[in-house]
Amino acid sequence: MYSSYSWRVTAPLRLLYGPALRERLAGYDAVADLRDRLPVEFGGWHPLSQAQYLEAAFLLPGYLLSSQGDRMAMAHAVEGRYPFLDHRVVEFAATIPPNLKLRALREKHVLREGVRDLLPRGIVDRVKQPYRAPDQDALFQQGAAGEITRGALSPSAIEASGLFQPAPVRGLVEKGVRQPSLGVHRVAIGAKKHQARSLCGPFSPPFPTLCHRHAETYHCDRCLSTISN
Repeated sequence: MYSSYSWRVTAPLRLLYGPALRERLAGYDAVADLRDRLPVEFGGWHPLSQAQYLEAAFLLPGYLLSSQGDRMAMAHAVEGRYPFLDHRVVEFAATIPPNLKLRALREKHVLREGVRDLLPRGIVDRVKQPYRAPDQDALFQQGAAGEITRGALSPSAIEASGLFQPAPVRGLVEKGVRQPSLGVHRVAIGAKKHQARSLCGPFSPPFPTLCHRHAETYHCDRCLSTISN
């Protein structure tokens, strides 16, 4: 359910595609491509194990370790080290039962309990904190950085790339300029509501819905409360 929802949410991005990109991707089925690359036994795994495999095999190398890890770090001459990606740690973690990895929305359950006597309680029991770079401030600020963004996303530059349509991209740029920056508090609240939405069900505004777990309105308070516990 989650994966099909994710594809439906990202499908409108195709409206941004330019003619050349549309032609290149004509007939390409991303879902079928992904399905063909999954292990034969994938369908019999626990849903959490399926989700972890998808993230480790597809999201981790091409996104998390790239745009949020190695590429970003090395651009500033910093070589990152990721102890939790040691193959022995990963192999051991794969043997841990799902119920010890995730308790409702309390992630890393077994890890938290394993280091409880080594860390302050405030750290062990802390609600998950988002680590979000101030992308909007960085991209649309006044000065050189903002000029680079506006130049790279100008209608002439977008048209020359042949990948996207200038008009919708211009609309996104204007929205980025108009919209006030998300402060740390608002980002944290947004992350918390995203977690609650994941528990309530795969729905999000502008589609009003009921939480299919608790028959309450979007961002069910009972789901939100589990994040703080």
